[in-house]
Amino acid sequence: MLISRNIRATTGDKVVSWVFLLPVIIILAVTAFIPLGYGVFLSFHKFQLNIPNSKPVFIGLSNYVEFMKDKLFIKSLTNNVIFATISVSMELIFGLVIAMILSEDNKMSRVMITIILIPMIIAPVVAGTLWRMMLDSTYGVVDYFFFFSSRRRHTRYISVTGVQTCALPIL
Repeated sequence: MLISRNIRATTGDKVVSWVFLLPVIIILAVTAFIPLGYGVFLSFHKFQLNIPNSKPVFIGLSNYVEFMKDKLFIKSLTNNVIFATISVSMELIFGLVIAMILSEDNKMSRVMITIILIPMIIAPVVAGTLWRMMLDSTYGVVDYFFFFSSRRRHTRYISVTGVQTCALPIL
C-alpha cells in the first residue's frame, strides 16, 4: 500500500523557515556582502587610509586601467590562474580516481582509506609548519635534496623557493 503525503508547504511553514534563515542571512550580510560591496565602492575611488579624515574621491575605472597596465599585476594574475587551473584539475582527477578505488571492498581500498585519513588527523597548522621547514632555504630537506642531487652540475647552492621557475611547481 502506498502512503501519500502532501508535500506542499503551508504559509506558516514558509514563514517559520524564513525566520530560521534570517539570522544566517544577517550574519552573512554583515560579514561578507557589506565588506565586499564597500570594497567595490572603494575600487572606484581614490582613498588614502594613512591620512586621517580623508574622503574618497570618485575616479571611475582608472584604478582598473592602472592595474591592467602593471606588468607585475598581469604576471601575478597569470600565476594565480595557472595555479588555480592546475590544482582544481588535479584535485578533480585524483578525487575521482580515489573515489573509484575506495568504492570497491578489497584490501587496497582499506589501505587507501587509512592513507587518506592519516593527514586528516594532523592539524593543518602542523602540516603547514612542516612544509615551511622542509622548503626552508637554510636547513630544509627539499632544498638539500635538490642541491645534493645536482651537485655535479651546480657549483653554488640554489634555493628552490627562491627561483621563479621552481616556486610555482613547488606550490
